[in-house]
Amino acid sequence: MKLHPLIQTKHTTKLFNNKYKFKIVLKTKAAGWFRGGNLENVKEKLISPDKSVWAPKITKEDRDYVSSLITAMGQLVDYDLRVESPLISFYTNTEKNIEKLAKVNPNLVKYVSFPRAGSESLLDEHKIISKTINYDYRVTMGRTRQNYSNFLNWCTGKELKIKLPKRAKTHLAKEHSWGGYYFYVSDEKTLTMVKIFVGSAIHSVETVVKQ
Repeated sequence: MKLHPLIQTKHTTKLFNNKYKFKIVLKTKAAGWFRGGNLENVKEKLISPDKSVWAPKITKEDRDYVSSLITAMGQLVDYDLRVESPLISFYTNTEKNIEKLAKVNPNLVKYVSFPRAGSESLLDEHKIISKTINYDYRVTMGRTRQNYSNFLNWCTGKELKIKLPKRAKTHLAKEHSWGGYYFYVSDEKTLTMVKIFVGSAIHSVETVVKQ
């Protein structure tokens, strides 16, 4: 991938949005204009920006950058956006899309994530790639309406079999959680036991590949 040497890069370890291999994060005070991915709406904002007291202070440089982004994005297909002001996360499976957006203004690129050489087939299989995780599975929890204290008690002393991050411990102890947190399981036998305790609340189980 051809990028400006000052742009920070990372390697993709899991498909973004369960679909995309590439990600670029762009910085702009006008990031909120891109929420929903409607470029026509962004164009309208450029013409008639929000002048309320709560609106972000958009400079001429911001407006010029947004205008260039509209032009660049208007030529692209097969992508998705996520906005968390002042950041725009742009996801795609096309390397050239990333290069095109990065060229608009390299100084406003927070970072770019792309697959490590030889890892794309693993990503296609929806596997997680890690150099440091010594567990075979990552379990992501969905929404729950009860606590799982019995499961937490069972996990005590089993650190070699189950890795519970602090967030997982906190949410598993709650009577209600929206999910999204995860923990790691060492092997299939232990995973079977995990499913007995929390199976109905599991959102996904992904294989971890050490690479």
